[in-house]
Amino acid sequence: MAAVPWTYEDIHIALEAIRGGPGGVVAAQTAAKATGRPGLTRQALSRAFRRACDRGWISERLSDITYRPPPPTTDTGGKTTLTKTPSTKTTEADDRLVPHLDVVRAVQGGARTLIDLANALDCSPKSAQQRADAAIEAGHTIALNDAGELVFELPRPETHVIPDVPRDGDWTKIAVISDLHVGSKHCFEQEIGTFVTEAHSRGYTSILIPGDLCEGNLRHHGFEYEVKAFGFDAQLQLLLQTLPELPGLTYHFCVGNHEVNSWWKSIGLRPDIAIERHAHANGRTDLLASGAMLPNMESAYLLLNPGDPETEIKVELSHTGDKKAYAMSYPLQKHVEAYLPGSKPHLLLKGHLHCWTAHDIRGVVCVQTACFKGQGAWERSKNMEPTNGGTLIDLKHEGRYFDFRVEPRFARPAPLVWTPIEG
Repeated sequence: MAAVPWTYEDIHIALEAIRGGPGGVVAAQTAAKATGRPGLTRQALSRAFRRACDRGWISERLSDITYRPPPPTTDTGGKTTLTKTPSTKTTEADDRLVPHLDVVRAVQGGARTLIDLANALDCSPKSAQQRADAAIEAGHTIALNDAGELVFELPRPETHVIPDVPRDGDWTKIAVISDLHVGSKHCFEQEIGTFVTEAHSRGYTSILIPGDLCEGNLRHHGFEYEVKAFGFDAQLQLLLQTLPELPGLTYHFCVGNHEVNSWWKSIGLRPDIAIERHAHANGRTDLLASGAMLPNMESAYLLLNPGDPETEIKVELSHTGDKKAYAMSYPLQKHVEAYLPGSKPHLLLKGHLHCWTAHDIRGVVCVQTACFKGQGAWERSKNMEPTNGGTLIDLKHEGRYFDFRVEPRFARPAPLVWTPIEG
């Protein structure tokens, strides 16, 4: 018996039925009952969602299930059928979901000059120039090189100066939070606010964040069932609600693999600049992008209280794509070994691995920062237990002497309640 083709309405009904529920086989059974498809498997449901994405019916294949308007309909002898939108074209719905996506796709499709871009967009060269400038202003990594060609441009690393980091005598005071994963159902939102508020009350007004502020829209199996805020705008709004806005407090951040893989590699949006502009547009000038995105190496280079080389402090925020090792210090050791002569910072803050440890390695104070995301299905499948919390750090630089004090503030997950089955 031939399979019944999926319609836009079927996809809509299936998504509504499984939204917020468990995944896997249970989701397939729920969708089967809602759409009248007995025997529907989770593999068949996944294929249906992928095809719906290719046709423009949903905005992402399995992660971001924001609905798009149905494609144009065609009247064929009294029967109305859905017309498939070619995936190589840009629809009006795309433009509403991701501004300037038409420009990004044109450059991805081979447009190398303004004339090429104008032809791809069916507009004048002047209009193409204006639309390219708007895309660049919005944070997309598009640029005109010296030869006048349109290219995707990776920003180069640069040092960001933070001149007014608070001090207690000779000690410089900073606080660190990392891997927040705001938007995930497993994010410790309340604990983030508690840590930041406590740090601020103790005089720590510079908060450093080495990546993964948001959960993003990744596509590993079951991911969509662990996200409560879908899409860039929704997660950014939740991020602003989660991070306290306090007098004199500033957040200095680089992005991580979740932002880069979700928004830069897919639609060409540079997430660090986009996050900062989104925050400033909402009156939150306390979020400051401090990093650069290189292939598989999201980092930021900070210079605290500059002016005197004998007392200033160099800090690297790093979110490189390391794998967790048996010894938690191993990724830190390899990172320090890779420094070129003369490029060592005083302090390395390394995110991504969701664990905590601190060491002095070859003259660099190294802290593997913890996270504020609990254990989800993916972490359980990899036998990973995250360490949750933030870190307060005091630093003192006097010529060849560098002293540090590290105070981790761990947040313990709620204990599992074992409920006996009676009878």
